[in-house]
Amino acid sequence: MNGVILKEGKVQKIIYPTDGSKTAKKALEFAAHIAKDTKAEIIVLSVADAKLRGFPRAMEPQMMQELKKEAQKIAEKARKELEKDGLKVQAMTAEGSPSEEIVRLARKEKADLIVMGTHGITGLARVIIGSVADHVIREAQCPVVLVPAKR
Repeated sequence: MNGVILKEGKVQKIIYPTDGSKTAKKALEFAAHIAKDTKAEIIVLSVADAKLRGFPRAMEPQMMQELKKEAQKIAEKARKELEKDGLKVQAMTAEGSPSEEIVRLARKEKADLIVMGTHGITGLARVIIGSVADHVIREAQCPVVLVPAKR
């Protein structure tokens, strides 16, 4: 992968969205490999999904607060792991729709690449997480690398 070139130049900024899942960790390894090879900065993003269904309305603020704390823990854990490899890393969190926040950050940061797992969760939720990757692929203005769970 030496000298990976995208968008008429080298990869300088990679968005790595994570939910802390095993699949996301596989994507972290892949993003780290690209960043080492290209000397790119990685921006870790963990999103507190604002769609709270099935909870009493009175509990929503409390649940959202917990989701934000969890997103921060996930982003910081990934940041620390990437920094062990000597990479330049930022950790960010957002609140909202994961796919929309990933695309928004990639545009704002003028990212050269998004590296993410194909599915974060198994079972019924897999369909939802799969739709995150699908939306990101369709809406992102930069290339998207999807790393499968069985890589």
